[in-house]
Amino acid sequence: MSDLGEGAFAEVSTHKMENGEEVAVKRILDKFKYHENYTNRFKKEVQMLEKLSGHPNIVPLLEVRINEDEHEYAYVMAKARCNLSEFIGKNYGQLTDVHKIRLFDQVVEAITAAHSNNVLHRDLSPNNILINDRGTVWIADFGLGKDYDIRSIGGKSSLAGHGTDVYVAPEQLEKLRYATERSDVYSLGKIFYFILTGKTPPHVIVSVNKF
Repeated sequence: MSDLGEGAFAEVSTHKMENGEEVAVKRILDKFKYHENYTNRFKKEVQMLEKLSGHPNIVPLLEVRINEDEHEYAYVMAKARCNLSEFIGKNYGQLTDVHKIRLFDQVVEAITAAHSNNVLHRDLSPNNILINDRGTVWIADFGLGKDYDIRSIGGKSSLAGHGTDVYVAPEQLEKLRYATERSDVYSLGKIFYFILTGKTPPHVIVSVNKF
């Protein structure tokens, strides 16, 4: 059973390793593990995480558990303390502007690294930005991401959906395949608004001065 979250086609749950370490396991939902479009997307997400492995602000990929004969599609990642939405909700009143900017800088560092490797995220939101026990930011959930270096993706997604509405750029809301690096940058602006104000951003941001 998922205790950390469930997305469009996968769930994340806590698992304890033999050494007692708690990790997070992302697994494709049973109803989708025989559906080629979803299993291909899951495998491509793993490939993108492998490609970005080692960056301090990308969630660490610890183990891949894919067995196509057994229709097993899962991977193990480091477990975070909370996501950005929870962190801001609990700590906003105690955060200084410097701390807020440091949080955002780490998000930018991760997305800069992704774009430098021709990877788009396409689902940036506070729920997909994790905070570990040391206060480090990890970007997670590349389930809607695309990698222009993987020819089988072709710059398109075979899945329905376009990301988290409030944080998604207008062109991506129209069609997921219209997303570009600029679409991720648009989402970054919405995330910065959330970090600065502690409020869910409106669909159109006029100014943050009144906050």
